[in-house]
Amino acid sequence: MGIGSYDPIETETINADMFRGRSDVLGLDICWEHGQLRFYDPAEGRYLMTFDEEADGRLAAEAEVRRLRDELSRVQSESET
Repeated sequence: MGIGSYDPIETETINADMFRGRSDVLGLDICWEHGQLRFYDPAEGRYLMTFDEEADGRLAAEAEVRRLRDELSRVQSESET
């Protein structure tokens, strides 16, 4: 593949709703599954998270940090008395 050129990726039909192709440039499998584009990392053996999954994980982590800060403040207040 040259700069500014496009080489199509060969795809494999898994079933009527699933297609998969390999991107050597990305080192990922590019998958169309049930109407969604997904990226699969064969080295890790897992899908990369979608934008929504990543955002949900970030929000959950932020909520856990808030909870732990509150707990730390409570414990520190109790030890001062």
